[in-house]
Amino acid sequence: MALSPDNNSPLPLMLAGDTSTGYCTVALCSCDTQSGHCIPLSTMTLDSKRLHSERLLGAVQWVLDEAGVAFEDLSCLAMTTGPGSFTGLRVGLAFWKGLALALQQPLISVPTLDALTRLNAFPEGTLIPLLDARMKEVFGAVYRFESGIRTKVTEDQAASVEFFIAEALKEKGPYLFLGNGAQKYREAILSAGREVFIAPLHCGLPRAEAVAAEALELWMQNPDHDPASAVPRYHRLSQAEQARSQREASEADASASESGSS
Repeated sequence: MALSPDNNSPLPLMLAGDTSTGYCTVALCSCDTQSGHCIPLSTMTLDSKRLHSERLLGAVQWVLDEAGVAFEDLSCLAMTTGPGSFTGLRVGLAFWKGLALALQQPLISVPTLDALTRLNAFPEGTLIPLLDARMKEVFGAVYRFESGIRTKVTEDQAASVEFFIAEALKEKGPYLFLGNGAQKYREAILSAGREVFIAPLHCGLPRAEAVAAEALELWMQNPDHDPASAVPRYHRLSQAEQARSQREASEADASASESGSS
C-alpha cells in the first residue's frame, strides 16, 4: 500500500528508525496525512552499544510483531541519514534501503538533528541539539521557534561547542540544548548565561517516533522519495580520511620544500 495524501482509511503505516548514536530506536506509526499527525503503534529503543548490525533486525521484527503488522502491510519507511556515528549511519541506512527496495516502498531520508527537535514541545526560543562527534567537537545546528513554528538558523555541521553557543546567542532566548553532546559539555553551556538550559538526558535521546513525525512532514512537502537516492550525511571526514588527508598534505609540503631547496 503506497503512502498517499488521499489515503486516510486505513491510515498509512510508516516504519521509522534511527541508528545515528549508540541507541537503536525503531517505531511503527500510523500517519494521518490530513492532520499531519503520527500515532505510535509500537516502539523500541535500546542501548545497542553501537552494535546495530546485531540488534536492528530483531528490533524491527519485535516492533512489527507487537503491533500485529507484516512487512507487506507497510506503506513507507523513514531513516535518519546523519550526522552521527559513521558506522551506525551506514548500517542503519543499508538495512532500511534494502528493505525499502525489497518492499518497493518509498524511503524518506530524515536529517538526524531535525528529528531531535521533535522530541519535546518547544513553543518559543532557540533549540540546539548536539551529538557528541568526539575529537572535542559536536554535531549540531541551531533552530529558532516562534509560536511553535520552527526555523533552521544554521546548517548541520561539526564544530566546537563554543561555536554553537555563540551562534545560539545571536537568537532570542530562552536557549535549550539537548542530546549527548550537550550532556558532555554541560559546564561550558551552562556558563553561557542565565537563559541557557540543558534538557534532561532522557529528553534528548533519539526516538524513532520523532523520526516518523519529521518524515511525514517531508513527505507531505514532496512525495517522491526513491530509496536509491538515500545516502548518509556525515558532515565530517572519518578519522581514517582525516589521517590520510593530513599525511598527503605533509607529503606535499615535504615535496615542495625539496623542490625549493634544489
